[in-house]
Amino acid sequence: MGRVILILLLLSLLFAHPHSFIDYETTICFDDEGVSGVQTTWYFDEMFSSFVEAYDVDGDRIFSDAEVKVLKAEAFDNLKEHNYFSKFYIDGKIFYPTFIKDFKPFFVEDKIVYSFFVPCHVQATAMPKEMIVMFFDPTYYIHVDPVKKEAVSFENDHNYSVVVNREKRKQDAYYQNVIVPAGFRVRFSKK
Repeated sequence: MGRVILILLLLSLLFAHPHSFIDYETTICFDDEGVSGVQTTWYFDEMFSSFVEAYDVDGDRIFSDAEVKVLKAEAFDNLKEHNYFSKFYIDGKIFYPTFIKDFKPFFVEDKIVYSFFVPCHVQATAMPKEMIVMFFDPTYYIHVDPVKKEAVSFENDHNYSVVVNREKRKQDAYYQNVIVPAGFRVRFSKK
């Protein structure tokens, strides 16, 4: 019986695959108090891009305010149910975003890009704080991965000491613990 279950599990993994791909980069934004949030940019694959480009109704390769409103309502807002594929840890406690700001879709060559801001306030102190930033779809319908090893940058961090490390997060593995997402561990403190 155990072999049958193992074979079924392996077959389900063999035929399972994501239907879309997102490469992301992110900027940890600081203000006078500490971290104010995470600016995120998602770069979509050709297949999803060909679907979303239909929202550029006039075909001018620029999304008007009206086009953005419809696109966001029909091809982004549903991700609220999935925490915008975001999972953060703040000093060891999980933080799931409940809303985003400043959603902007645009074209880069023939691909669609989404840019948006995730508010996430973390007050800095003289003692280091720790934040882990990850983006992934635990259903594995969409594969989300950092665009490169240095996919995290910082904005207005001149008053802070900041160290970042990319790491595989085995404790956040999903899809029957086969897929291990990459996360970015950010440690910061006041200078």
